[in-house]
Amino acid sequence: IEDVRLRLNDAMSLLPESDTWHRRLSGEHEAILEGIRSRDAGAAEQAMDLHVAASELSVRALLSAIRRRLRS
Repeated sequence: IEDVRLRLNDAMSLLPESDTWHRRLSGEHEAILEGIRSRDAGAAEQAMDLHVAASELSVRALLSAIRRRLRS
């Protein structure tokens, strides 16, 4: 996980931050932590999968926006 995060760090740092974004991210992290705390591997894994998928969508949207701007 750390390796992936380090590789994406530059792109992730370009994502616009907002209260909505922070609430979503906090909720995702809380769901992961709750799965770990309750020792429910399935719940933790599902929460992590959702978090990774949401992060991927955010980075892909950012990269698409950058590509569109560069083409303009």
